[in-house]
Amino acid sequence: MRARFFRGVMLAAFFVTVGNAARAGGGMVAWRKSLPDAILEAKRSHKLLMVDFYTSWCGYCKKLDAETYTDPGVIRLSGQVVSVKVDAEHEGRELAAKYKVRGYPTILFLNEAGGMEGKIGGYLPPVGFSQRINETLKRHQEFLSAQARYRKDANNAQTAFDLEGFYASQGDGTKAIAMQQQVARLDPQNAKGMLTRSYLYLGDYYSEAGSFDKSTPLYRKVLQVSKVPKEVAYSHLSLAYANLSQNRLKQAVPELKAVQAVPHCPQDISGAAQQLLDRLKGQGVQ
Repeated sequence: MRARFFRGVMLAAFFVTVGNAARAGGGMVAWRKSLPDAILEAKRSHKLLMVDFYTSWCGYCKKLDAETYTDPGVIRLSGQVVSVKVDAEHEGRELAAKYKVRGYPTILFLNEAGGMEGKIGGYLPPVGFSQRINETLKRHQEFLSAQARYRKDANNAQTAFDLEGFYASQGDGTKAIAMQQQVARLDPQNAKGMLTRSYLYLGDYYSEAGSFDKSTPLYRKVLQVSKVPKEVAYSHLSLAYANLSQNRLKQAVPELKAVQAVPHCPQDISGAAQQLLDRLKGQGVQ
């Protein structure tokens, strides 16, 4: 009986050790031992940093460990990034707050400047996870290429516009603004169609940050300049969302109706406007 008891204790200890090894990277993705070490390695190697935010109680985090991080294809792709796991409730708390991580698992792909170049929210099986890594790596190479083109020729409106989009999506407002100003200088009359699109990039950046006082003027600038149906409709819809987000329901209605009045309005934008109008009507707002 005592032998059976001790065998039970040893087995339990073994499975705990295996579980910890899995989270630390035993036989799976090559997880770095600490966040500071991973950051240093990413900077030295010029690779993206893949940060897996998990918690001890997260069931899908364990599912990701067991099913996805053990997949040979995922393991192979992970060699192109520097991988680290952090407990979002302990050593990773500050980083999770910085990037507004609220659900688990969340996997972020960060560049050397701390810009977020990719995100996986929740569990994905191996095929889907591999696809997302590939997409992120491809976009990262496009970003590096745009940076190289800009260093070679800073007076190319297309390159400045491309970089603005990258910086905006990475949450780097300072650089996104600088690139938008460069686009405005290089295409002041919107002859190349870059100016209005750059307004939209920056407007969306501010909207996602909840800075509607800054996004609204940019969408209105698009309406003053653009003749492109998609840009005009999108700007009206974005103004409607800004009003709705600030609980200004009545002010949203004219913008939504303006979307539907745009000649050759794209169906997806028109449909989104109609859904919002129907919802407001159901609340007695017309």
